[in-house]
Amino acid sequence: DEIKYCYEKEISAENPDLAGRIGLRWVIGPSGGVTSAGVMSTSLKNANVEGCVVNVIKRIQFPPVRGGGIAEVSYPFVFKPSTK
Repeated sequence: DEIKYCYEKEISAENPDLAGRIGLRWVIGPSGGVTSAGVMSTSLKNANVEGCVVNVIKRIQFPPVRGGGIAEVSYPFVFKPSTK
């Protein structure tokens, strides 16, 4: 819900067609905390949404990594206006 909110708060009368994809990469440490996160690519081109999504990812507590190592994650988030 928080990631969805990052996008929805940027939709406005001035920008009702805001749409695109943000490719994120983050690293999960041995205890499950995110040690780093950032945008790898974007077609959304909206710094407010991109920064908000990165901050949400940084706050997520994942399960501890098996074996005590790290996990690197790359994930695309696709945003488009909802159809009503």
